[in-house]
Amino acid sequence: MVEEKKHIHILVVDDELGMRDLLSLELKGQGYQVSVAENGKEATEIIRKQKFDLVISDLSMPQMDGITLLQNIKEVDPELEVIMATGHGTIESAVKAMKNGAYDFILKPFNLDELSLLIEKALEKKKLKTLLALSEASQAVFSTIELDRLLEVIMAMLQKVLGADECSIMLLNEKNKLAIVASHGLSSEIAQHTQLEIGERVAGAVAKERRARLLIDGLENYPEFSGVESNKRVKSSIICPLLSQGELLGVLNISRTNQGNNFNWNDLQSTIIFASQAASAIQNAKLYQNLKKANQEI
Repeated sequence: MVEEKKHIHILVVDDELGMRDLLSLELKGQGYQVSVAENGKEATEIIRKQKFDLVISDLSMPQMDGITLLQNIKEVDPELEVIMATGHGTIESAVKAMKNGAYDFILKPFNLDELSLLIEKALEKKKLKTLLALSEASQAVFSTIELDRLLEVIMAMLQKVLGADECSIMLLNEKNKLAIVASHGLSSEIAQHTQLEIGERVAGAVAKERRARLLIDGLENYPEFSGVESNKRVKSSIICPLLSQGELLGVLNISRTNQGNNFNWNDLQSTIIFASQAASAIQNAKLYQNLKKANQEI
């Protein structure tokens, strides 16, 4: 759990400096990443630029109250859980916040142990929702044995479950090169003519290492990919090998453009799980395709 906490990013929103400092110090001490904002307006701007796992916000703040902030949050990221902090005199507002999508509320002054437990429950709910979405995605990819239809389903699930703006599946061809067999958001020229050797560029490196990679803010921050031409529109990417029973089938590529948030560690874990299921389904579909071809020849 300690290893997981360092990848969890919490935003604390409160107009009281002392409260911001207290929560920031406590949550960082527990291993979480923490950002702070002193009002709803500032918090809204931060959330539009960064990806968070949880928001803890005061209800009564100047410039923008907690209810308005909550509504803004749900517009930007409907799945983001929000815990509201409130005084005894604003219980009605706290109930209103719950009706508007807040996970729960906690009364000030609050017990830090009680808050920690509430945070864990909110994050657990978020994790369960992600696992449910992955389960539904896995059922979808195993719903067909036809390879072409399967690749279409995988493309749709990458967009729906992982929030990919651009995505592609690369499979090893008869020349043992990675070739794009399905894509979304890529030009037809790139999709039709891209072929990579194992070890070539980012996708080839992932195939060679057989290890998924999370890239944020383009390739400029990664010395091992210096000199590799990259799409300037891409803000963040996850590249994941497709492995079935130890055999490399290809690579899964998903990206978010400059208009979206960076992928995070949780997205990487979800992609690895989904890629494992997708690889099994692709292997089954290829075996069926080969069997069908053999029967036709006979």
